[in-house]
Amino acid sequence: MQIIQRFKNLDVPAWALPLLVNGNYSGLSDRDVVSADKWIQDFEKQARRVGARAEFVARGEDEYFTHHPAFGLACNCVEGEILFLVR
Repeated sequence: MQIIQRFKNLDVPAWALPLLVNGNYSGLSDRDVVSADKWIQDFEKQARRVGARAEFVARGEDEYFTHHPAFGLACNCVEGEILFLVR
């Protein structure tokens, strides 16, 4: 796989990691699911336009609070990135 585009330093809500990494929706409210799904689907659409697939990668292990996460309300986040991959 080759990385053709990278979106770095994304403040991703820690509560969304099970969903983004493993597809695990358990314990999330409908509002949280819609918010996270919309965020990742926007990247997936962009990736398809250039013949790639989008993959989320958590880069940080330590949580930190931010008022401006990538999606949702202010919360504890981890650093992550989205990779556009092609074969």
